[in-house]
Amino acid sequence: MVTEKVRIPARKKGDPPSVIPRRPRPEIVQRYEDDQVGGPDKVDILIAWDQPLTSASQWNTDAITLLAEKARQSLRASEIKFDRSWLELPELRRQIVGCLKETKAIMKESTSPSKAAAIATRARRRARKKSVSYLNLGVRKITHFQYRKLVNDTQ
Repeated sequence: MVTEKVRIPARKKGDPPSVIPRRPRPEIVQRYEDDQVGGPDKVDILIAWDQPLTSASQWNTDAITLLAEKARQSLRASEIKFDRSWLELPELRRQIVGCLKETKAIMKESTSPSKAAAIATRARRRARKKSVSYLNLGVRKITHFQYRKLVNDTQ
């Protein structure tokens, strides 16, 4: 749809923590997937984030279709100039699925420790181990005379 990505400003100090999008209760999704009872609400469309965003999840397939239909209606009602291909349901679904995948990836990153933080922690630990081992080597190499001189100098 749009070639440019939307930039979300970084959270400032004192801002409330980001909110994870609402999701339907798992038992409602399971009942719909098993028996086709219920389904996504047309007014309040919720994505089952723990389910795949592909056709493997009937709930998410129907929710994405509802979102695409809603987007199509909004585009038709707007006065914004856009490419006619944007009104095609498959194109809208593809764009929505792409956005939802990015959102899901961000949610996953925010709930699990980041890779960069884990690498930094490992590097700090390695550096600490090296410095301790160098100290131990230095203490072992010190002679008795040097040790006595060190002790006398510090007193």
